[in-house]
Amino acid sequence: MSASEGLSVIIPVHNSGKYIADCLNRIIGGDKTPLKIICIGDGSTDDSAQILDKYAAQDTRIRVFHKPNCGASSARNTSIELATMPFITDEKQRSGKIFRSRLHFTTGKISEELT
Repeated sequence: MSASEGLSVIIPVHNSGKYIADCLNRIIGGDKTPLKIICIGDGSTDDSAQILDKYAAQDTRIRVFHKPNCGASSARNTSIELATMPFITDEKQRSGKIFRSRLHFTTGKISEELT
């Protein structure tokens, strides 16, 4: 991916306080691909919202939007609407493991991998 391209990382977040800091640290500590990280706080009842807001205050690449709980699909759809980079990846936190789904706009294929 060239420097003129970039990646929008979309992260739907619902009660992920236990995992979200690790997820964000892995993303922002990775390679130097131009990033925009879009986190949709989906009505969490744990400390997820506070963690997201803290990270957004420290890193301008992270944008956080809070909404009432409408489910992961709704949060993903909102994130996709807000994405500004030509490529999108979807981060999912599951039991301490992070899965990354990549949507390749050039091929239209979706792949998933454990990171």
